[in-house]
Amino acid sequence: MKKILILNHHGIGDVLMNVPLVKTLDSKKFKIFMTFKSDVEKSLIDHNGVIHDSFLYDFRRQKFPKNITHFISFIYNLRKYSFDIGFSTCGTNTFYSKLLFNFLGIKNQIYVGENIGSNDHKSKINLEHLSVIDIHKKDFINDFTIPIFTNKKIDSVINSEKKICCLHPGSGPKEKQKRLGLDTFEKIFDLLPDFKFLITGSGIEENICSELFDLGVDKEVDIENLCDQYNIFETAHILKNSSFVIGGDSGILHLANSVGTPCLGFFGPTNPLHTGPYNEKNIFILSKNCHCIYPNIKENCDCMRDFSTTEIKSGLDRLTSQ
Repeated sequence: MKKILILNHHGIGDVLMNVPLVKTLDSKKFKIFMTFKSDVEKSLIDHNGVIHDSFLYDFRRQKFPKNITHFISFIYNLRKYSFDIGFSTCGTNTFYSKLLFNFLGIKNQIYVGENIGSNDHKSKINLEHLSVIDIHKKDFINDFTIPIFTNKKIDSVINSEKKICCLHPGSGPKEKQKRLGLDTFEKIFDLLPDFKFLITGSGIEENICSELFDLGVDKEVDIENLCDQYNIFETAHILKNSSFVIGGDSGILHLANSVGTPCLGFFGPTNPLHTGPYNEKNIFILSKNCHCIYPNIKENCDCMRDFSTTEIKSGLDRLTSQ
């Protein structure tokens, strides 16, 4: 059984876009090892039961001198194994991947690269690079689903006579330019007067979740702020019991996609064909006048603020008619 090391040190969305990759490799009897930036991302793949071992290192957030000790520990744990293949996934830095693979003595190396500007989905690009190891389209498992389990802790949240719409105003700590403005959420409240709204978010998104909740209260809609109250799998269960999820380009849209809940996604500086949740039921609304292209986004980028009521209504109508 060949051992393959998969590199991905990105967030929730990128990790969930790798689910078809690991499922395909597992079906071909590879022993899979994978790197993650934190336990949250790791847990999403671990629950599929296809990873032999995993390793944590956050290349983007570790600072000197902690990054030295953390990196030494990371390398030490990797050196316990002898890998046959190294696979650097779409969006992972090729330069650092080569250094790592060479240091580990991995001879068979696969690099997908950044692929910025591509209209092909990241999951598709990853799968197509498996041809190097004789895995082809007929072998691909295009399945993004992850297992989740019934959780009585959230029964009171999802027990509603109204249809539930989850709102996710955040986009992580650094990518503020992908967030929806309150003016768009205000239009959504007006267009869905009979829905119950649940706000999702992590602790670092507490302020924007509170602002959205206050807006909902002012608009006198049925709304509840769940920010930082539930872990990733409890949140997934909430998403699964919602009619749909609304937000900008973020990991939560991918999490909803992985539990079968359709999304209304708003995109400005990023391309939904490349980084959006992959399902024909999902609806995307693109900024019409965006001049900020990810990852080179201007500090004053306002691409996420030009969505009209007409196009939002059209997107919601398509979602609710499915």
